[in-house]
Amino acid sequence: MIRRPPRSTLFPYTTLFRSLRDKRAVLERRAVEIRDRYSESNRKMSSRDQTRLFEIEEELRLVDRRERFLDVASGNVFLKCLSMLRPFEMALGVALCMLGFLVFLSLLLTNIDKAMNSLGMKMGYQLATRKLPNPIDIVLVYAEVIFPMDYVLFFGIALFFVLCVMSTLRRTGIWFLWIRMYRIRPKRTRPQGLLMMVMTLMLVILALNVLLYSLTPQYVTFGNQQYWGNSTNGVLTLMPCSTEAPLGECILSQNSLLLNRFCYKAWIFGAIYYWASWAFLLVSLLGFCVSTLKKRSSMLEDSMNRDDFDESDEELLRI
Repeated sequence: MIRRPPRSTLFPYTTLFRSLRDKRAVLERRAVEIRDRYSESNRKMSSRDQTRLFEIEEELRLVDRRERFLDVASGNVFLKCLSMLRPFEMALGVALCMLGFLVFLSLLLTNIDKAMNSLGMKMGYQLATRKLPNPIDIVLVYAEVIFPMDYVLFFGIALFFVLCVMSTLRRTGIWFLWIRMYRIRPKRTRPQGLLMMVMTLMLVILALNVLLYSLTPQYVTFGNQQYWGNSTNGVLTLMPCSTEAPLGECILSQNSLLLNRFCYKAWIFGAIYYWASWAFLLVSLLGFCVSTLKKRSSMLEDSMNRDDFDESDEELLRI
């Protein structure tokens, strides 16, 4: 059955319909050439041509599934409305890119501050006082004055990390070293894959407790607490709380108190996390460069990945 593309050339599915139609014509012509080559001479088809013919038939089945997907999606009113919201999606994408850049910059400044002003490796690279400005940390400290603005921003940053992990799992799947164990596919993910994904998200939430401490050290430790202290000229002035404040003037948060005690008593884990944060920044920079230089695919092409059209486990069992 030949499916006609939508009449409106402005609709984004039209180009994909035409490309699939052209691809189908090329594949069918190649299959006919291979069959005609052996039908005239009545020779047995070679193993190489059998493999090529099998691959062509697989590609034709994939094209047929994609055409069915586009046929259903082209009549979906909800997807048509989403296509009208693309300018807002672009604005949201720019905002998330800026947030990602601020997160990268804040982690980089914190690591540089630890490298220059921390208590050293034997103390888990803990910072007694923040020396370098940290944009996200400064914004959260000042937002604490307007309740509950800091909670909203803090929740947004944590949600940003979780959504980034979920998007990565959806695109790449679950890997063990160089072996892909499970693919995350809509309505076709194996139960074991779902369990591994949930466990990964639980570990990510656990790691966020330490990551957010490095991302916003002042906010997580003392918030906007201040105390009266002597300045350089001997005049009493309000100063932000730090570990150098007099005893009893400032109160540490329970989370920061637990992390500081852990790093002091088991400094090796603090040192490992410090160097792991440098590795995280390096991998993030490499990933950004690769995603920038990589050929971009449209949202519709990405939603029709080959893995999403593989036969599910239930279908294979029924066969």
